[in-house]
Amino acid sequence: VNPAFTELFGYKREESIGQLLEDLIADSRNKEEIRENVRKVNEKGYVEHEAWRRTRDGREIYLALRGVSVDWKDGTKVLYAIYRDMTKQQETFRNLEREKIYWENLFFRNLLAIALVDVDDRVIQVNSRFEELFGYRNDEIAGRNIDDLLAPGKAKQDAEEISRKVHHGTVSGLERKRRRKDGTWIDVEIMGLPFKVEEQFLVYAMYQDISERKEAERKILYLGLRDSLTGLYNQAYLERELDRLDRSDFLPLGIIMLDVDNLKLINDAFGHLEGNRQLKRVAGLLRESCRETDIYGRWGGDEFLVIMPNSTPSCVMVVRDRLRRALRKDTDGFVVPLSVSAGMAVKEDVRQSLVDIRKKAEEEMYRDKLLSRTAGGEVLFKAIARRLEEDPGRKPHITRVLELAERFAFRLGLDQRETKRLELLARYHDIGNVAVPREVLKKPGPIDEAEWRIVRRHAELGYQIARNLAPLADIADEILHHHERYDGKGYPVGLSSEDIPFLSRAYSIIDAFDAMTGYRVFREPVKLKEALKELEFQAGSQFDPSLTASFSEMISFSEDLS
Repeated sequence: VNPAFTELFGYKREESIGQLLEDLIADSRNKEEIRENVRKVNEKGYVEHEAWRRTRDGREIYLALRGVSVDWKDGTKVLYAIYRDMTKQQETFRNLEREKIYWENLFFRNLLAIALVDVDDRVIQVNSRFEELFGYRNDEIAGRNIDDLLAPGKAKQDAEEISRKVHHGTVSGLERKRRRKDGTWIDVEIMGLPFKVEEQFLVYAMYQDISERKEAERKILYLGLRDSLTGLYNQAYLERELDRLDRSDFLPLGIIMLDVDNLKLINDAFGHLEGNRQLKRVAGLLRESCRETDIYGRWGGDEFLVIMPNSTPSCVMVVRDRLRRALRKDTDGFVVPLSVSAGMAVKEDVRQSLVDIRKKAEEEMYRDKLLSRTAGGEVLFKAIARRLEEDPGRKPHITRVLELAERFAFRLGLDQRETKRLELLARYHDIGNVAVPREVLKKPGPIDEAEWRIVRRHAELGYQIARNLAPLADIADEILHHHERYDGKGYPVGLSSEDIPFLSRAYSIIDAFDAMTGYRVFREPVKLKEALKELEFQAGSQFDPSLTASFSEMISFSEDLS
């Protein structure tokens, strides 16, 4: 053995001499291989081979080996085994193989769309996911500039800038739009991964389809800036626009404020569906009447706001009046005709506060509302009265209780004003029923507990409606308490004795008497004598004893109790 052998394998010369080569540098896996190589050398005189061998300390090294057979000087045939250490080269090769497998796996097995491109952005190969996403087959895109296909027109300059960045390192997380073969554009997240293979610079251009995520983001953004009921911009967006437009470039800047009249009452009396219909119609008329440059939306509740950049006061006034006329004329299909109050103001000087301008528009709107309140209230009152009279059983009931109220007022010696109030209470005590579902009111038999809870609310609803209607505001408290009991066990508040308004105590007797003696679908009327007996029995508990006695005397003296 020469010194290079001892250095390579770690054996001293004296340790090697006399040993079988296979025992020195081979393990059980490749001893037979060494024997086979020896046989080949003896037969052919020469062999070349690459193989793994073992050093003295057990390390494995990769060798290029050559076996040569020569005749020694005494005629003996000997073999020369010549070794060259190839371990580093083999490790490099292994690494290259592993790297190749890695890149191939990354390319072919990835869920991302990937294009392998050269330094000039020409496509070398695309994976199947790329074909699915963009619609290009590998054979029709290979050799073509990827940006010409996926980012044509205005998008190409940005795409080329991304390519330049990739040449200096990995680029990721870029969200862009890219064009598909069919001409549609999709949202993608782009990652550029540069690498070298045999000194050739290559790039994996990777694309993830984020269309669904971007659509979800757009929806979230839309909902964040839009009113869910009308689809118009919401207050947050309008406030942002007011800030943006508060510059000299947009002066004069006009503001119109609109308010749907009696919306709360409409909701209480006819339900939120009717109120929502009115709000949606206002939104529709804004879309029809405003200019393209105007910005409009729902300011909140029953209010709407219109922002008019670069608009003179006369121009803003024209739009305001057009909106007002359109909204007040649009009555088709509504239980209560649509009524809207409007106000306007214009910022003409940069020194003016836009907050003050908006408040000025708001104040004008409220003045308009005050001027139209009486007419609007009358319209709503008539609409509610019409709704009440849709119940065919109500008319005979009201006729009877009105007659009883007039007679009872005379019996009690009430003055003209109180008599009219009692008669008004008799006519509209049940105004809250407009907000009670018709199927509950028209049920042909006794109602259940859940339905009873709904019916009990009519006194409170009636109070809310009456207090906001001029013709009924004077009897709102009496409407609220006409189902209280003298012993405090009534509803909705549980007042007792003298705390219950006088006319409420009086009317509760009239109403109970008519309920017993009037016709009902589910039972026959009670005879007058029996009805009076029941009233007297409930005196002091359900009814005011003194008023009950007066009412009984009135009926007894004027009716044939038989």
